[in-house]
Amino acid sequence: MPRFLLLIILFVVFHFWQQPAWAQSPYAGLPMTHHFSSETYQGGIQNWQMAQDSLGILYIANNFGLLQYDGTNWRLHIVPNGTKVRSLALGDEGKIYLGCQGDFGYFSPNAQGHLVFTSLADDLPPEHRNFDETWRVYVEDNKVYFCTFQTLFIYEEGEFTIINPDYSLEPAFMVNGTLYVRADDHGLCRVVDQQLELVPQGEFFRNYSVSGVLSLPGNDLLVAAQGSGLFNQETGVFQPWSDAMQEFLNTAIINCMIRLRDGRIALGTQTQGVLILSPQGELLLHLTKDRGLENRTVLSLYQDHLENLWIGMNNGLSYVELGSPFSVIDEKMGLPGTGYAALLHQEKLYLGTNNGLFVGNPAPLSGLQYELVPGTRGQAYHISVQDEELLLGHHQGGYRIANGIAEQISEVSGGWVFQQMPTAANTMIGGTYSGLVR
Repeated sequence: MPRFLLLIILFVVFHFWQQPAWAQSPYAGLPMTHHFSSETYQGGIQNWQMAQDSLGILYIANNFGLLQYDGTNWRLHIVPNGTKVRSLALGDEGKIYLGCQGDFGYFSPNAQGHLVFTSLADDLPPEHRNFDETWRVYVEDNKVYFCTFQTLFIYEEGEFTIINPDYSLEPAFMVNGTLYVRADDHGLCRVVDQQLELVPQGEFFRNYSVSGVLSLPGNDLLVAAQGSGLFNQETGVFQPWSDAMQEFLNTAIINCMIRLRDGRIALGTQTQGVLILSPQGELLLHLTKDRGLENRTVLSLYQDHLENLWIGMNNGLSYVELGSPFSVIDEKMGLPGTGYAALLHQEKLYLGTNNGLFVGNPAPLSGLQYELVPGTRGQAYHISVQDEELLLGHHQGGYRIANGIAEQISEVSGGWVFQQMPTAANTMIGGTYSGLVR
C-alpha cells in the first residue's frame, strides 16, 4: 500500500492525539482547509456575515442573495429586488434577518417550508426610507439592530427606534449586549438608552477606521483599526495591544475580527489571509494564499458548531478544521515528496520523504518551515535513535545525523531499518537492499 505524504502526520498525531488542534503543538502542521468556489455554490463571489441554526444549517450573506448550506447541498434564496445581501442574524420562529442594499427584512418559512422574504424597511417613515447598505444585523434581547452608514434602526415588537445622527457611521459591532460603532469626526461610540455616546477615550479613533471590536478579560475593549493594527484599553487609555505584531498588522490591514470559543482571536485581513492570535496577542497560526487559502483577502469570519472557521473571501468561501486533531505537513511548509519516516528527537521533528530528510525550524509569522538536512537529498526510508545517536536509512546507505549534518557510516545501498543487537552493545544490524549487514 503506497504511503502518501499526508500519512506523515499520523506519526506526529500518535504523540499528540489527545490534544485538539487548538492546543497548537509546536510540531503541528496546517489545519485541513476546504474551499468552495462560486461555481460550486452558484452564488456571487463575495461572502459576508454568517450564522448557523440549531439544526446545523449555515446561512451566508452573499452578493447574489442568501446562501443556505446543510453540509451537502447549497441553495440560493434571492431577495425580491435582486439586491446584494450584506449581513444577517438569526431570530425566533425561524426568521433570518437580512441587511441588503437599500432594504432590510427577514426570510421565514411558509406553510410549505419555503423561505419567503418580508421587507421591514417598507414600514419606515418616508424620510428614513432612502438609505444605502445595511452592513450589519444583530439580534439581542428581542431587539433587531439594522445598521447602515447613516442610521441605526432598532426593531422591537413591530416598532422602530431610529438613531439618526448628523454624521456618518461605520459598520457596527455587538459586544456583550452593547452596540459599538465608529462615528466620523467623533470616534468610537456605543448605544446607551437608544442614543449614541462616546466611549471613554473613544475620541482616540477619530481618525481611525474601526474594523472590529471585542472584549478582553476584565471587559477591556480590543479594537481593530483598519491599516493601523490592534489597540486595547487595559489602562483606561487605548494603546497598541501587541507590539510584536503591530507593524505587520498595519500592512496586513484588518478587515474583520472574531473571538473563537477557546479564547483565541481570529483576524481576517486584506493582504495576509487569516491570523490566529493567543489571548495575549501571540501569533499562533497564519493562513494565506500559499498556506492553505485560495485567496489572501478575507471579508468575514465565523466559527460553526463543530469549531470549523468559515472564511468569506473576496472570491469564494472556505472553512478550516480548527477543531480537528489532524493537521497536514506538506510543501506549503517546505516539505516536498512522499512521506516514509517521522521522528521527534531533542525537541525537533524529523521527516523523511523520497526527497530526503527534513527538519522543522521556526520561521517568523509562519510557524515551522522544513529544511533539508545537508547531505540527505534523495530517498529516505528510516530514521531512529540507536545508542543515543540519530541514524538515517537512505537509498545511498546509512547516515549518522549530528549537529544538523549527515555523516555516512555505511555505503551499502538501501537502509531500511536499524536495530541494535541486544547481546552485543557495540553491534548494529541494518536491513538493506541486499540483506542484513552489521
